[in-house]
Amino acid sequence: MKKLKTRIWRALDYLIIKLCSILPVKRRYIVLHSIPDYSDNCRAFSDYMRINHAGEGYRLIWLVSDPSRYSSDMCTRFVRTEGAGPLLKRDYYLAVSGFVVYTHGAPIRSWRKGQLFIHTTHSASQLKGEDIRKASERRTVIPDVKLRCGRDGVERTAINTGYPAEKCAVLGMPRLDLLFAHRDCLSLLFPDQKPTLTVIAMETYKQSNRGWSDSEGSRSWGLNMIASADELKRLDEYLGSKDILLIIKPHPLQDLSYIHRAGAENIRFITDRMLEEAGIQLYELLENCGVLLTDYSSIFYDYLLLDRPIGFMIGDMEEYQRGFLIANPLEEMTGPKIHDLPELIAFLDGVLAGEDNCREDRVRLKNRVFKYQDNRNCERLFLFLQDRMKSGA
Repeated sequence: MKKLKTRIWRALDYLIIKLCSILPVKRRYIVLHSIPDYSDNCRAFSDYMRINHAGEGYRLIWLVSDPSRYSSDMCTRFVRTEGAGPLLKRDYYLAVSGFVVYTHGAPIRSWRKGQLFIHTTHSASQLKGEDIRKASERRTVIPDVKLRCGRDGVERTAINTGYPAEKCAVLGMPRLDLLFAHRDCLSLLFPDQKPTLTVIAMETYKQSNRGWSDSEGSRSWGLNMIASADELKRLDEYLGSKDILLIIKPHPLQDLSYIHRAGAENIRFITDRMLEEAGIQLYELLENCGVLLTDYSSIFYDYLLLDRPIGFMIGDMEEYQRGFLIANPLEEMTGPKIHDLPELIAFLDGVLAGEDNCREDRVRLKNRVFKYQDNRNCERLFLFLQDRMKSGA
């Protein structure tokens, strides 16, 4: 019965969108949708618009799960995008807005002539292979435009999804601007700690909170080279002796029930909700961290812009089912390959000693991946939209 009701409501939504589509397209209306809500590339672009173009007649419509958590103003409106019953406001704005900008899945499957759907994407380039879910389980929507950071990303998008290169816009991703924000986030999140070095660990998801898995195994401590609570304790003791703070940030799609967040003095887990409550965007925090630990996540490409050491945790590489886009992914991982706790400690000791043997490799990869290496990604997207408004395309 619940599935039947859901289908009825969605059919009603579809009808409402079709009826509203007889209304004129509002060229200065921009719908924004991100995962998690009110974050990522769309949040960076929204903040840019509010700061730089608030009085120019633009209306930003955010699709979120719970609009009551946010405050609307003359420029920005928050609208419910899911839940029981018809989504009347969402349907209206999706039908009449000139632009829909989103980070992950498109909020509707088809749209009218005169609208432009823009997928910001969420990686400058990519190591991971194609989505291993069955085609029937995917919600594939082909946008009008995909944002890319350079030719490398364009080419890998074509390899991974078949998306035409000519439909990509090499403008950069809005959230990359936050890597140049120079905001002190650590004192807001951890006011009791003043570490000599802050390390952030960010793995890609292995067990999705949306029902699928990309890995045969489960490394439960948030770091894939850690095999037990005892090893985590040993790592915490080492970090304390060296005055290092380690932040573990799980992927937004990771099923957190797989991760044991054991108490530790020098290891802190943070979630998207914690960042939201502190008023911090993830890439603002990322700039505060002197070292990145990651695995096969595309986050390492973005971190190249900061020109800082990167360690690659590959303790579960043989279990990773999704595979890779290139034949030799290890060659592209521009940093030490870390299999276990002793190798992690050796890497961090080297960082503290000023060792950075991979800098030239990082610079070469950065220059290959990024056409732009500045903080004007939001501005380029705005100018792109403005040009489309003028041309009527």
